[in-house]
Amino acid sequence: MSKHVENHRQFLDSKLAQVNVDLDKMLEVIANSDRTAKIPARDALRLSAQALQGGLLEVQTPSWLVSLINVSTHYNPGGGGNRDSTFLMQLIDIRPKARRQKWTHLEEDIETIDFEEVYSEAAGDIKGLFDKLIVLLQTLINNKAVDSAKVIRELELLIAILKKNNSDSFFQKAFCWLTTRRNLYRLLRNYGASFKITAPLVQTIEETAHEVDDRFRSAIKNGGMKINHLMEELPPAEIPENVLKIIEQHRAGKPLTLTYHIPEENASS
Repeated sequence: MSKHVENHRQFLDSKLAQVNVDLDKMLEVIANSDRTAKIPARDALRLSAQALQGGLLEVQTPSWLVSLINVSTHYNPGGGGNRDSTFLMQLIDIRPKARRQKWTHLEEDIETIDFEEVYSEAAGDIKGLFDKLIVLLQTLINNKAVDSAKVIRELELLIAILKKNNSDSFFQKAFCWLTTRRNLYRLLRNYGASFKITAPLVQTIEETAHEVDDRFRSAIKNGGMKINHLMEELPPAEIPENVLKIIEQHRAGKPLTLTYHIPEENASS
């Protein structure tokens, strides 16, 4: 169960608990014929019932709750003994239903697909590769291998972007890499030969960048294959019509995959 669903369940349980408290109080007040307490008890019961209703969709609202709001709204304590008796019997009928209330709509195990989970699993430790690349680029700057202020600023910006977006989210890292990789390859291609440092560091940066490229390609390919498999296993009722059309195209021989096109680039070329 997701955290959001669990929080909503706790919210409904707390509101339901208050309804049961106010319901018992209302029964006690009527049973004791406490005239001065009837109106406050009635109002408190109606308000707590409405607060519970506010956390539910119309189709999720139990019939006993609708009845409780209705009878508590129309109950007039000054209407005489017959009205008290009628209201009392109505509450007695509602009370066990309120006590037994379960939020079954939150217990349904809906089959679905977590795209983030599928692609993150297929990608492996791209986060670690980002960390490695950040250290390598910072080493390039710290060793005073670059004598151009403009290039240093560009390298610092690349490092900052990689750090900012090196999260647990696969898609955040993917979009980050798509928007930064060209600048990295350009810097290595245009200035790599002039960096005042041994060639192995520049070569390691280039190899790490290629490894990131390969990891994303593999993740998109393998993740896409798994998504295809999962979507074909879903019951039709769970799949939107437009997605069903895509699946039918896939079954007819047209591949259903996400693409991650990376042009071949070589920093040394």
